[in-house]
Amino acid sequence: MRIEIEWIDDVDGGLAELEAFLRQDPRMDEVPLTRGRPVVAPTSLGVLEVLEVIATDVTLGMVASALYDFLRRHNRAGTAEASTQLRLTRTDLPDEVRHVEIELSGSAATVEQVVRDALTAD
Repeated sequence: MRIEIEWIDDVDGGLAELEAFLRQDPRMDEVPLTRGRPVVAPTSLGVLEVLEVIATDVTLGMVASALYDFLRRHNRAGTAEASTQLRLTRTDLPDEVRHVEIELSGSAATVEQVVRDALTAD
């Protein structure tokens, strides 16, 4: 499956910081991670760059866990009041038949809580 990670309104280099964190995380050693252009509809606006992850059912949990760890660290670094807006787009099939999009926005603390809740939901 293909996962696009967009950092909306990235004025402070959040996407670059996230990319550096994920590249250094040993859980991500076997997960292809590249910068690319987002897939957007012709009439839509979008961000200029995204992180693209190609994950399997096995590595999807590791990607989610690494993303959660980054957001937790980002929050503890004193940027809790900074607005964090992430959009995760998961496409399971090449023809985009199964397509899921999750948008997280708010303070880093709020986004961290949403990821925590999503990871612990049954």
